[in-house]
Amino acid sequence: MLNFTRFAHACLMHRNVISPFHVRRALVRNLSTATFDPTSADKNSAPFSNKKLEAHELLGISSEHWHRPGVWDEKDLRSLRSANQAWANRMRSEGFFSENESRRGHAPKILWIGCSDARVPANEMIGEPPGNVFVHRNIANQVVNTDFNCMSVIQYAVDVLQVKHIIVCGHYDCGGVKAALVNTDHTSPLENWLRNIRDIHQHHFAELSAITDLRTRQRRLVEISTMEQCLNIFKTASVQRRRVATHLQSQEPGSRVTFSEPVVHAFVYDPETGELKKLEVDFKEYMRTYSNVFNLYSVQGAATAETRSAQPIAQAGVRASTKSEEPSLSDIIRDSLENEGSLSKQK
Repeated sequence: MLNFTRFAHACLMHRNVISPFHVRRALVRNLSTATFDPTSADKNSAPFSNKKLEAHELLGISSEHWHRPGVWDEKDLRSLRSANQAWANRMRSEGFFSENESRRGHAPKILWIGCSDARVPANEMIGEPPGNVFVHRNIANQVVNTDFNCMSVIQYAVDVLQVKHIIVCGHYDCGGVKAALVNTDHTSPLENWLRNIRDIHQHHFAELSAITDLRTRQRRLVEISTMEQCLNIFKTASVQRRRVATHLQSQEPGSRVTFSEPVVHAFVYDPETGELKKLEVDFKEYMRTYSNVFNLYSVQGAATAETRSAQPIAQAGVRASTKSEEPSLSDIIRDSLENEGSLSKQK
């Protein structure tokens, strides 16, 4: 049995060679591998046993589900390849993979940024067939400006594929969010990644601390994190440039563009019900407050319809244009969102 009183006493006796860091690390390691036993008969020992928890126990998953049989039990994954053949045959019978279909090329209209969680399939949950959704996934659906993988996906989706929508989809019961709410070092590189969520926790500490129920707090942090990632998308140059350009195009007679693209959506998926929840995000207020910080593009007011385009703001600290001047990104986003909001109200 673990006796933390004796452990602490030993640390004090050897204080010249055992640092506080070593004490903390040892305690964390002991606690992480010990199970609570309230029926312990040893009055001098803490009610913990030395039994090391299995991986499924640490995650709160039943042994039956963890060890369920499947294709993963096969070394060569033969059943998986057979299942693929059946799927391909079914898709061909429905018209996919035909010669005409293959010639059309890759032209998705939605960028999906979601979690790597296996319970959150992008295409299936929104009923879209292969070819319509461009997908990027990582732990806890983060949009980090130093993540060249995610930034490259966004740039390619917006500049080359010219997607009309970007969906950031979080999900309840997110392991990454739950891990970030625990004061445990998950070691690099995972802990470095979770730091992004810890920072969000810090920025919204007052709201989250007021939630006493742990599960409710986890769910709320999932929602807040998803909204923060949407705001991170608005900060990217490629998205700002495209939204300004398409705003101009939407003003031209006969244009195929009818709204500023891409529209950014914050969704949360519930694995218990299979349903998506759209989060109400006040992007207008955010852009109004921080436009002086994040605005990168404005519109040339004097240019003709053929030549006008989105131009970068050369000098730092430029204030958002007023209504009497050239419209800025914040004006365009606010106008676009107001129009979209009015349309949704009419529906």
